[in-house]
Amino acid sequence: MSADEVPVVLLLLLPGFVAVQVYNWVSRKRRLSDFETLLWVLVCSFALLAPTATVWHALDDAVPSLSQLIRNPTALPMRLAGMLYLLALPSGWVAGHLDRGRVLEDAFLRLRVDLRRRHDVWHLAFRDAYYVIVYLKGGAIVYGWPLMTTSHREGAAGEIYLTNTGVWDGEAQQWVWQEDITGVWLDAASIERVELTARPKEPEP
Repeated sequence: MSADEVPVVLLLLLPGFVAVQVYNWVSRKRRLSDFETLLWVLVCSFALLAPTATVWHALDDAVPSLSQLIRNPTALPMRLAGMLYLLALPSGWVAGHLDRGRVLEDAFLRLRVDLRRRHDVWHLAFRDAYYVIVYLKGGAIVYGWPLMTTSHREGAAGEIYLTNTGVWDGEAQQWVWQEDITGVWLDAASIERVELTARPKEPEP
């Protein structure tokens, strides 16, 4: 590979990077090493390039084939590069939503591959829509809608971001609604337990 080919190779890899980034934004959070991220970028870049170049070459002989592009990356037409970037965004978005749902999980379970999802109670609990009552270790009790949650594939719980929040007033025995607060971020390390509920109720002791 010559020095002149380096920018073209980066141009081929960037769509994979974009797809991986969009996937990570949409899907459940993961902790990946730099090496693992690089491997996923390479895989996604090839997964985008292979079918796009093959189909385009079949429709237009003037466009280099996949094998020609692999041997000579500088032959990459800009219109093909632009198409790869256009495909990267929806590809990452679709893959991320499939990862959040049960489609891939059920498919891999048929192959006896668990993906460790069934061990991630945090992910399973917040996959469905419920309001929650959060009991904090410091004694405070917060009610709200879990708009966003994060978890790690290693099984450790992450965070909850609540909106439409209320704080339990023990003396008045009622919820005090936080109308001037947009949302509340809670770290799982500060949480004693979480109750899923359809509507506000008096917290249990």
